[in-house]
Parts: sequence; structure tokens; C-alpha cells
Amino acid sequence: MEETKKTNWTAELKEVFNDFLGHRKELGHPVTKYAKKLLVKKVNKAVDEYDCQLAVSCIERSIESGWRSIFVNEYDIKQWKERNNLAPKSFNIDDYFKEKGTG
Repeated sequence: MEETKKTNWTAELKEVFNDFLGHRKELGHPVTKYAKKLLVKKVNKAVDEYDCQLAVSCIERSIESGWRSIFVNEYDIKQWKERNNLAPKSFNIDDYFKEKGTG
């Protein structure tokens, strides 16, 4: 599989990636062919390791922050894990007893 192909991208991810390319152009830093290849590779890695929604969130944060690259950070990973029930949420003892019907 060639890593520069947009594999398994949703329509939303394709759209936000193109928005990011426009964002770069507006910043006065248009993406070269090689830079685009690297960005696609980075997004593909996020999609493979997590999902398209995480990649969309990372790209949107990059645009909001005026960044010139795309970053997957711990906050995005934590949000992804919570959304997919892979990370423990904060534990509240009162809620525990309410669920058990003893509180």
C-alpha cells in the first residue's frame, strides 16, 4: 500500500484536509507536493491507529490554532479513548451507589 494515498478517509476527513490545505495557503505557506505527501502519511497513521474522527479533530485544532502542521496530541487521544469507552472516566462514589440502588 502506498502511504501517500488517502486510504479509508471519510468525506468529512477529505473536506477538512482540503480546508487545511486552503488554510496553509491563506497563511502564506502553501503546501508543496512533498509536504502534502508527509501530511497525508501523518493523517493515514492517525486513521490507522485511531479513526477518521480523531484525524478530523486534530486537523480542525490545527486550523483553529493557526498551525502549519497537523499534530495528534495526548488530549485528542484521551478524548478518542473516552468516546470509544477505552479509558476510565472519572469515578464518583455517589454515582456508583445510585447505579447500585443503595444510595
